[in-house]
Amino acid sequence: MIPQQWEQLPDDLKYVPKWCIAAPDKSPFTTSGHRASVTNPSNWSDWYSTALTAAQWGNDAGIGFVLSEDDDFTCIDLDVKDNTPPEQLDRFWKIVQAFDSYTERSRSGRGLHIWIRGKVGMGCRRDGVEVYSQQRFIICTGDTLPGFAKPVEQRQELLDLLVAEIRAAAQTNHVELVEQDETITDEQLWQKAADASNGDKFKQLWTGDWAGIGYPSQSEADLSLLSMLCFYSKSNEQVRRLFRLSGLGQRDKAQKNNRYLDRTLAMIRGRQQREDAAVVMAQANAVQLVAQVAPQRLLPVATESTLEWPPGYVGELARWFYALAPRPVREVAIVSALGLVAGLYGRAYNISGSGLNLYIVLVARSAVGKEAMHSSISKLSHVMMNSGATAFSEFVDFSDYASGPALVKAISNSKSGSFVNVAGEWGRKLRKMSDDHTEGPMSSLRTVMTNLYQKSSAGTIVGGIGYSDKEKNIASTNGVAYSMIGETTPDTFYESLTNTMMQDGFMSRFIVIEYAGLRPEFNTANSIPIPGDLYEILLNGANAVMQCPPGGFRDVALSREAQIMLDAFDKHCDQQINATDDESWRQMWNRAHLKTLKVAGLMAVTDCPASPVVTEEHAEWALNLIHRDISIMRRKMSDGDVGDGDIVRERKLLATLADYLQHPISSGYKIPDEMRKSGVVARKYLQIRLQRTNSFVKHKLGQTLALDHTIRSLVDSGYLVEVAKDKVPPEWNFTGKCYRIVSLPDVL
Repeated sequence: MIPQQWEQLPDDLKYVPKWCIAAPDKSPFTTSGHRASVTNPSNWSDWYSTALTAAQWGNDAGIGFVLSEDDDFTCIDLDVKDNTPPEQLDRFWKIVQAFDSYTERSRSGRGLHIWIRGKVGMGCRRDGVEVYSQQRFIICTGDTLPGFAKPVEQRQELLDLLVAEIRAAAQTNHVELVEQDETITDEQLWQKAADASNGDKFKQLWTGDWAGIGYPSQSEADLSLLSMLCFYSKSNEQVRRLFRLSGLGQRDKAQKNNRYLDRTLAMIRGRQQREDAAVVMAQANAVQLVAQVAPQRLLPVATESTLEWPPGYVGELARWFYALAPRPVREVAIVSALGLVAGLYGRAYNISGSGLNLYIVLVARSAVGKEAMHSSISKLSHVMMNSGATAFSEFVDFSDYASGPALVKAISNSKSGSFVNVAGEWGRKLRKMSDDHTEGPMSSLRTVMTNLYQKSSAGTIVGGIGYSDKEKNIASTNGVAYSMIGETTPDTFYESLTNTMMQDGFMSRFIVIEYAGLRPEFNTANSIPIPGDLYEILLNGANAVMQCPPGGFRDVALSREAQIMLDAFDKHCDQQINATDDESWRQMWNRAHLKTLKVAGLMAVTDCPASPVVTEEHAEWALNLIHRDISIMRRKMSDGDVGDGDIVRERKLLATLADYLQHPISSGYKIPDEMRKSGVVARKYLQIRLQRTNSFVKHKLGQTLALDHTIRSLVDSGYLVEVAKDKVPPEWNFTGKCYRIVSLPDVL
């Protein structure tokens, strides 16, 4: 019988006829029992027959894949031993995360095999990392690493970086010395070195006091002083001459001939050549690095709204709210209109088995006019009530709920069974909900809101709450529709989001609408009366809903064109969910189709309450809104603005580097902009930029160590290279730690 684990092998490998039986000593055999060659294809067979034969051989037999030049597979073998140090294990894990492809445990259960698409030619190895893509037999177990039961992904670019690092370390550090002319005098060179930021160290080495500085031997001090001299002069002869004038250069080995000095100079010049090549590459690619950033990063700050008005009466209502606002913002008006009609019609209508309640968050900077969301809905309520439509107030609620039971009680006491809660400073409340480890009033509110979202459909019941004091009991309610619209600033909102909020589906219930524009001018004509037809629509809608008995839902139909569009989107959502193991991303797409249906359904009901039908126009606008919502959250997750953990911190740091390359540095950082233009970033800059970022601040070891750990990870992954202090140009007048930005991932 074929071992069950072998079934877990990726299809990418299974059906390629390059399999052999793995003997107990790990050597390859044919299915006929002869030793197999890794260069003879006639010895290899298909997966199924090989696996079946191996199973018949007994428990000691395994199966393996032969890597050859005519395929595009590569295996990265991470060798774990009893004495493997923790820092090396950490590096192994970073390699697994970076390649993010099918990964399984080795036969021993200790090592790891990462399978990717890409070629490296002949293999290479260093420090427990082996890379092979030809003439190699790899035993396959199917014992997948949790979270990495994935297809074999194309990773040529990352593979090139890893192999270059391994092979560079194996090469000699020496180069052939080439003499160049002197460009400055000995006196000028000495003065430059003495006046530099490390001038005190230079002068102490010059005197020969290597022990006073703390060098364990004079040879290391010699290397340091020679490196300083080489920084200012390309002339080897000048460097030799000056070194022999120093206190360190008085030893016989430095004076009698050039052998000792030339060996050390060759090491330094070889390092300089590699560093110079990195500098040239970084400077030449600075524009290309910026171009790798997603297009929206390159756009200037928006000066006006980019979201189109909704079609039909929802659009008319949004336009009226816009006209009422002291500082009109289209997104604010649209959120207000959608929230109002969700509160009004959420309970009385169903689409695809769901009510029409919505959760919407408006994200915009302070002082742009978000308060109009409250004032415009409040004005409408007063207009309707003053006109005799007293029932209208039942559909709008401005209460600030401090716990789950308080919200359940409000719903139980609601006469309409459907209302929209207009919440101010929603980001602050979300921040209180963000502690995933504390059970309290705000945690209960988050739980209740999570459950209420799907309680608006026919036949659903919102559970009651029983207390020892029966007078405080809250009865259960049939068929309710709780909607919520809130406003917040970007920093408050995104910094409050946690991995759990994304993964348990809480945030996927929300539609996020962003306004990134400037503060609008004050609107002096903000007392426009409500259009008569709009007034009649809202009045009739409120009365009809109030007369609708509990459970008396009316279905919203879809036109043929809308049905086709929304069905296609539903399939697209399925594809996105099936394409990833990232729970945050899966949850976002999981409710995308439902949110689209709800928005489209609300527009259809508002246009024709008696017989609502979602048109192609309704569906198209709703799809655009939800695509924008997903795009916002995708960008924030990609940028590391949402959640925590090592991967999130790495994303945030990479996004910060991308942003750094695009814009001149503010004088407040006290860092020369020449550094940015050269593709060099100071640790000081990163410390300031990330000092308030949630994923760094909440790290158990603190923000500083979290930053250091993340930088090291990006160095290991080939995105950053530390710049030696003596290689920082003196004209920058900067003494802190610096890193050269070598590359950025394409996803940014």
